[in-house]
Amino acid sequence: MIEFVTLILGLVTGSQSVEVSVGPEVSSVRFVLDGQTIGELSGDPWRFDCDFGEELAPHELVAIARDQEGHELARARQRINLPRERAEARIALEPGQGRGPPFARLIWQALDYERPVEVNATFDGRELPVTDPEHIELPSHRPENLHFLSAELVFSDRVEAHAELAFGGRFGDEVSTELTAVMALVKGKRRPKPKKMEGWFLKDGRPLRVVAVEKGPVDLLIVRVCSLATRSKLWLVAQERVGRTDWTERGSREVLGFKRRDRAIFVFPFATKHAKTDLATEMFPVSENMTSHGDLFQILTTIFFPEEKRPPAEQLIADAVAVAGMAAAAGNHRRAVILLYSGEVADVSQWQPEIVRGYLRKLRVPLFVWSLPADGVSPSAWGEEHDISTLANFRTGLYQLKENLHSQVAVWVEGAHLPGEIKLAKQANGIRLLE
Repeated sequence: MIEFVTLILGLVTGSQSVEVSVGPEVSSVRFVLDGQTIGELSGDPWRFDCDFGEELAPHELVAIARDQEGHELARARQRINLPRERAEARIALEPGQGRGPPFARLIWQALDYERPVEVNATFDGRELPVTDPEHIELPSHRPENLHFLSAELVFSDRVEAHAELAFGGRFGDEVSTELTAVMALVKGKRRPKPKKMEGWFLKDGRPLRVVAVEKGPVDLLIVRVCSLATRSKLWLVAQERVGRTDWTERGSREVLGFKRRDRAIFVFPFATKHAKTDLATEMFPVSENMTSHGDLFQILTTIFFPEEKRPPAEQLIADAVAVAGMAAAAGNHRRAVILLYSGEVADVSQWQPEIVRGYLRKLRVPLFVWSLPADGVSPSAWGEEHDISTLANFRTGLYQLKENLHSQVAVWVEGAHLPGEIKLAKQANGIRLLE
């Protein structure tokens, strides 16, 4: 009855022309941006100029179709400047046979993929064995308690789908699939229980129901400026580490190793296409998951790619950081973006560093700018940065990153919300929103 003809797939600001297609029974269409009505159409052409503002920020655009009496017929929604899903999944809770316990069934759709190559599931934060994604046995549990079930379906290195479901407790026999992960930092080793966090998270001054608190895998997106100078400086830092047994000791505070399901992916700061398509998937090449190639220090200082052999003199550094931030936010995992910046390469990005920093803060994705200062090069426009040109400094940077990732949790609240819509209440204790 109403669909968006214009799909906004890239990162956008300012005025954008948006077209919808409607059925014959539709008399008017109202456009709502981030909860505020911004305009209304009452006839053909069904095209509206939508102003997304000067700042790069996440948005939700809703088009509401109405009949002649003003009654709502249908609505279409589109999320702007947020990750686009190449695959979608949901969880259905099915009753067991006879008196058997209920089980979970995964339902999915993915372009170019028939079945996932890997499925990971958790029940109340504990991993579940999955042999058949259409029949996942649930552990014994009390129906009167609130439970949280999450699933991750992996189709390839670059295509995943995520689904969450809450049931029991306050929901009774009902289930809730409209959930939002709020990324936060907690103090101490123990993450607070959901019951303790009631009233801590607000939207428009109203408390949100907390369903679960998870400490999942890590998504680390890396933008390393491509130049011979960067490569040679990293090689010198790597040589300092040779023979240092304290770096190979298990449990070293500074060594940032990876666990199963963690991801470390490079986003290369130059475009392969100039077509006006999805900025994240069409323009910037990305690496495979590099976590099997060593710890983070080894990956950053000793592994280089064919794409970096003949780097362009001008690169899209800030744009690549924006894309990395959007990709880091896609999985609702613990996350960070690293910009490894040497300063001698010209940045010809569309977006300025301060705009990109603000965008990542709105996504709740922390940005770590690590610099390799070059002689005679002016300070970068990125503001706060950490010099990693010596082994000691590199260790400090790794430790700061590791502490941040270790403190991160995903707090799942009921409802579908944009990242910036949720605030902390005054009574929230030992926690702050990630930025």
